[in-house]
Amino acid sequence: MKTTRKQYKDVKKFDHAQFDRFCESLIQKGYNEGIKAAPKQEVTPEEIRKAFAESISEICEVISTVKGIGPAKLKDIRKALEKELSDDTRDISA
Repeated sequence: MKTTRKQYKDVKKFDHAQFDRFCESLIQKGYNEGIKAAPKQEVTPEEIRKAFAESISEICEVISTVKGIGPAKLKDIRKALEKELSDDTRDISA
């Protein structure tokens, strides 16, 4: 977007309210153009499950540092996470 001489002169004469509206419209126009220019990235539920599966070990490692969580309880937690992950009927895209 190029600013014309007339626009420049008009902006110089704006009061606060007019200048606020001008800035808001300028920001909104830039935002809308950025949205249009950004590549569309769709993430599938399968990609989410795969990323989560790769994180289970790290999650369990952190959980194991909690006082009162022993090997048996950690095993139960891991099973619950893996079960939740394998439930293909659950909608995880929201």
